[in-house]
Amino acid sequence: MAVSLVLDSTADITPDDGRALGVEIVPIIVVVGEQRLRDGIDIERAALYRRMETVKDPPTTEPPTVKSFADAFKRQVDLGNDVVAMTVAAALSGSYANAVEAAKPFGSKVRVVDSKSASALFRLQAMEAIAVARAGGDADAVALAGDRKRLHGQAFFAIPDVSFLGRTGRLARPLVALGGMMGVSLVLRVADDGSIGLAGQSRSFERSQEITVDQVVRALGDEKRVKITIAHANAPASAATLEALLRTRLREPAEIATAEVGTVIAVNIGPGAVGICAIAT
Repeated sequence: MAVSLVLDSTADITPDDGRALGVEIVPIIVVVGEQRLRDGIDIERAALYRRMETVKDPPTTEPPTVKSFADAFKRQVDLGNDVVAMTVAAALSGSYANAVEAAKPFGSKVRVVDSKSASALFRLQAMEAIAVARAGGDADAVALAGDRKRLHGQAFFAIPDVSFLGRTGRLARPLVALGGMMGVSLVLRVADDGSIGLAGQSRSFERSQEITVDQVVRALGDEKRVKITIAHANAPASAATLEALLRTRLREPAEIATAEVGTVIAVNIGPGAVGICAIAT
């Protein structure tokens, strides 16, 4: 029996790319002023950044509804497929809880997995799961393929303005206060449980980028086969700098891609943020 993957849009896979991969994407909602917009469908990155500069209140995000997940599950189950649903970290969003609720009527036909990640790391995990699903793996194999712990998944990022994470409650108040101090630049990590914590600090954003590279290299240790994505929020120059630094530090050659984060992640980390996400394969 085939296994279908359902992902929420924080995996930064567009609906078009999802269709090409045979994956269904359930969009997170981006709230801009009075408008509720579906991530990757009703608003694109460039438009979001323009809106962020002009609206009075900063945009916010909402998880997909239980019905949105249930509708996606039903479409796949009606096709005769089992479903593995992966969501953004439960520590960061209500998406996982809504997916779990939506899955209840489907019993063993739908399995919901907390990715314990977001953005480029979530995408790396999802792509591993997709590969196993396309090769004919069962639900157990597909879920295991995308497991962050198995993949030794890492995500570190430097953020020039922590107020975006602070106002959403996704960063502890003491860290928001620290990051708001004059001349203090933070390096953050998506912890093993999916929460966001402090990984380092410096007196400049440039130095924070160096610390980000240091942390990733240390975390990967002696892993010889790794896949890396450098993710940025409207900051291609910073991403290029980070890639150049990283290539000088890696002990082994690695597959490195660069990607701009989607609208949901951009709303939460703010323009200018840059990070490194990695898995061991």
